[in-house]
Amino acid sequence: MLCVGAAIFASSSAYSSEKVTIRVSYVNSYTKPIHDEIARRFSQLNPDITVVLSSPVETWGEQVQRTILDTATGNGPDVAEQSFNLFGQISDRGLAQPLDALIKQEKNWQSMGYSPALTNLGAYKGKHWGLPFRISVPIVYFNENLVRAVGVNPRKFPSDWNDILQAARKISALGRPTRWYVF
Repeated sequence: MLCVGAAIFASSSAYSSEKVTIRVSYVNSYTKPIHDEIARRFSQLNPDITVVLSSPVETWGEQVQRTILDTATGNGPDVAEQSFNLFGQISDRGLAQPLDALIKQEKNWQSMGYSPALTNLGAYKGKHWGLPFRISVPIVYFNENLVRAVGVNPRKFPSDWNDILQAARKISALGRPTRWYVF
């Protein structure tokens, strides 16, 4: 599952009372129109805040590297999209600010659509470092005959990754050419 969130970074100037510029760093050039529209709408609602979008990188690894390097040179983003499984690399370096205080300040947090399950996607070491922005849901296709051949009922296919991988190992052990796709 690819999970993505936005994190507010330690160098953020977003809390200043003067005219503010927020630098936003994101991944995947195909999402540029989405980010442009969000920035436009945010600027309409907050005319004293200018949003500057960095040119996107194409992979999550590149995003972590860019965040670390840009922050080290004093050019870090104020808000960055990061993969949830890589938050540790950012937060362990002290480059991000936890969002817990901001979440507590929101009077109607529960009614905003952030269930505990969604909010906890951005949790790391007991703090919330990011919130879901775009999430993909993986789809697994499988060959019913191969699944049956290893003793797995295709009508009750495993529902967690450990069991799916165990079935995949059994199928691979059959020695037949197979292809596994996760979308």
